[in-house]
Amino acid sequence: MEEKKAFTWRLTQPKKALRPLDETPANGCPRILRILRDERVAWRDCAILLCELADDFAVARRNWDTRMMTNRDPHQALKSEIVSRHSGNYLEAILVRLQWGKDDIAFSAHVNSSSYSTSGIQQTDFLTYLGFSASDCSFSTGRKCFTRWVDESYDPKAFVDAFNSAYALLVHAEEGLQKCGFALQRPEGWGYFYGKASRSSGNSHSGLSGDGHIGTKIESMRKSEDDAFLYRFAWIETAGEKGWVTHYQPKHPPLSSELQGIFTYLGLQ
Repeated sequence: MEEKKAFTWRLTQPKKALRPLDETPANGCPRILRILRDERVAWRDCAILLCELADDFAVARRNWDTRMMTNRDPHQALKSEIVSRHSGNYLEAILVRLQWGKDDIAFSAHVNSSSYSTSGIQQTDFLTYLGFSASDCSFSTGRKCFTRWVDESYDPKAFVDAFNSAYALLVHAEEGLQKCGFALQRPEGWGYFYGKASRSSGNSHSGLSGDGHIGTKIESMRKSEDDAFLYRFAWIETAGEKGWVTHYQPKHPPLSSELQGIFTYLGLQ
């Protein structure tokens, strides 16, 4: 009982006796491991450091796990098993448990799309947006899939339901943007369905050089507005170029980070 009290006292002592530490982990190893192996560090210091560096250890462990997963195949392990599977609206989603050792376990998601349209953004494009990669697959019924690492809480049914809802919104958004001359990037296209390499298409962000305001001839063609923006459509000619320029002026700046990100993605500057 006395030893327990002594430990508690040491754990709650002020930190003024701590010596400065090197802030850079060596070879990605958490500092806490190197410190505990240094016999010159007193137990009291170690006890405090265990609390002080808990977050540091967690971050380093996550980084280490990420590097390990990058070098592994989400389809192969000493032992693998399908935990759950769900299909709906031409989409098959699978959760797989992979094990390489007693405590070396990971989970991967595998999604196979069996439907495509003749135009516009595809389910496969959206899967790429979400961080999935196309691959041959030993778990899906189609023997191919889009896969990525997940944790064990991944729910295939919940994913399929959420994916279908979000994909419908994405298709609707693309239809609206296409009316304004914008096309979303399609990193996969139809290659997945025809057994060909993926080839990106969509908005290439090409246009006139310059800032869209200076030229030898500038003619304002149309203007409009709504509750959020003023719109201007102009014709600009320079010494070597000529073309149309669209201007969007926010009525209530500054723009949110989300809206700024959308403008950047669409090539607006």
